Amino acid sequence: MLRAAILKNGWTSARAATNRLSVAGSAPSRAKSSYAYNGLAGGTMGKVFLGATVVGVGTLGYARIDAGFAKTLKDAVPAIEPVLTALGCDTTGGSIASSSKGKPAPVKGTSSEQSSLLKSKPKVETPKDQELKKSARSGDQSAIMDNDDTVKSASATAGDSTKERELRRQKQNFILEQALRDAGTNAERAAVEASSELDIAAERTEDYATKLTRALDEAAGSDDHHMWVAANEAKESQSASQKKANSKMADANKALLRLEETIHKGRADPTTTDNINLDQAERNLTKLREKIDGASARADESLKKLNLAQKFSAGIEEGKKQLIEEVNALLPQDRSFADLNKLTPEDLNVLIYHAHKKIQSLHLELTRMQLSDDEKAKQFRQQLSALDKEIGRQKSEVAKLVAEKVSEEREQFELELQNQLRRQVGVHTEHLKEALEDQRAELFRKHQFDTEKAREEERSLQVARLAEAVDLLQKMEAYLNARKLLDEASKKAKSLWLSCASLKHILAKGITEKQNTPQPLAADIVPLREVSESSEFVKVVLSTIPDEALKRGVYPEVVLKERFYKVETACRRLALMEDQNGGGPGRHLLSYLMSFFMIYPKAVPQEELDKEQKVNPLMWDTLDILSRVRASLQKEDLEQALRYANQLKGQPRQAAKDWIHELRLLLETRQAASALMAYAAATFAQDQPNQ
Repeated sequence: MLRAAILKNGWTSARAATNRLSVAGSAPSRAKSSYAYNGLAGGTMGKVFLGATVVGVGTLGYARIDAGFAKTLKDAVPAIEPVLTALGCDTTGGSIASSSKGKPAPVKGTSSEQSSLLKSKPKVETPKDQELKKSARSGDQSAIMDNDDTVKSASATAGDSTKERELRRQKQNFILEQALRDAGTNAERAAVEASSELDIAAERTEDYATKLTRALDEAAGSDDHHMWVAANEAKESQSASQKKANSKMADANKALLRLEETIHKGRADPTTTDNINLDQAERNLTKLREKIDGASARADESLKKLNLAQKFSAGIEEGKKQLIEEVNALLPQDRSFADLNKLTPEDLNVLIYHAHKKIQSLHLELTRMQLSDDEKAKQFRQQLSALDKEIGRQKSEVAKLVAEKVSEEREQFELELQNQLRRQVGVHTEHLKEALEDQRAELFRKHQFDTEKAREEERSLQVARLAEAVDLLQKMEAYLNARKLLDEASKKAKSLWLSCASLKHILAKGITEKQNTPQPLAADIVPLREVSESSEFVKVVLSTIPDEALKRGVYPEVVLKERFYKVETACRRLALMEDQNGGGPGRHLLSYLMSFFMIYPKAVPQEELDKEQKVNPLMWDTLDILSRVRASLQKEDLEQALRYANQLKGQPRQAAKDWIHELRLLLETRQAASALMAYAAATFAQDQPNQ
């Protein structure tokens, strides 16, 4: 609590000094007025220079005794930092005190830290310090104005250096990220390979240990030789796998070491120490190490099993040798255990008796060892129980002593803290009065400035709203005028569309009572001519309608389809007379007779009717053309039927000439009606989005 109060007092002093400096820097107009006033009153530049000197000395003196004010002055005027350093000013702004705030609170049992904290006294300002503060606060601000150019140049230099540092930092971070990515990839690949090889080596080691143990337990004669062969093969495989695993393990350790060195270099460089990729790389390094350690642990466990099996094998061999030596010592000199044929029944009885004694002694030794181990385990448990009781007793005593010491230190600390707080109250109260007075003046000035600014903003806002309202009114008036014109055009477009629809219906179906005669178009063209007075497009389209269609009329589509069947019959009878000069009566008679025996209509490919296939009209005869005309009429494709009919030659073309002419008149008139309908629909569609 005392440390927090002291730090708060120092921070309040620094903030008050910063506020005074900001007042001096944010009022250039008042500084200029004061400068002009002092110049006129003094009458000479010497007084102005003397005043600036006094202000500068006062400012440097106050910065000498107040670290917070020195840091603020350095931030405001970077060019003055060498002068402050030469005078011994602390330009860090009390970074030690601020850094101590972030540390955890000391344990109350540490009496050395508490005594040093309690012995620190609040700094009492001397009259000289107060005089320096007053001179720095109330002095002429012209010195700050004189340093404007210096501040600007220093700011520009600082800006350039900041950009260079930022570019350098970005470059270093980019290089670090590339290095971390490469090292991480290599380390991960090496770790995966090493882990895989270690697992394989562990499996083969366990397999070798299993086969060796089985051979030792079950192989009793020459019939079980295959067990030892399998054990030897497993041994060779285990040895090769172990060598390969050791090589991969060495490579993985090197890769992990390179990654660790890269991370260490990144942490050591101030420009890259806070790179987020370092944290990810450290986590990856930890995971890879854990993965390799796990694989190594599994491999070590399998090696332990193998060592146990090998020790078991060595023990068996040693027992065999010892047994042979003992048996050979019991037998006569001319007989040996290696040659069983020379042994007598007495020798075999001696061997059996010796083996029985050996087994009995081993059983006794095993029983003695088991009893000894049980006794040792019981004694060890008793010792552990006694140790636990002693540790519990000592913990309770230590906790009691610590509680008594903490209580004593707390009472002493609280007493000293109360004394320190009483001494701080007076100094802090005086400082608060000074800070509140400065804050009141600053708030009054800021309030006046904000009020004037709000008044100007409100005035500008009202003017802008009025301008927007006038502009909106003008746009609405223009929109209504345009809407009126668009409605008129839409009405004409609807009338035009209805007239064109009626015209197309007449061209398609005709009038019921007059279908077999040309349909008059004069009554249907009159509304279109009325619209053409206001549209140049309609006038041009109407001029394309043939005069014959307007005066005489046109046959409707239904009539032309029925008429085609008569023309078709005549053309079929003249199918062989395609020559332009015609032919004699005999050729005419032959063509007539052949029309009864020819297959008609001929099949037409669907791709050709869908206009997806290229055709060669020179290869068609009259029946081919007539079949295609018939198919096009059945599909309601009059344009394609006209194209096919134009391919007729000779007498068939003369027979179909009138029908082709009437079909062309119908198509030209219908094309004009379709163009006018499209124009009317487009004109009408212009109004749809606005609705």
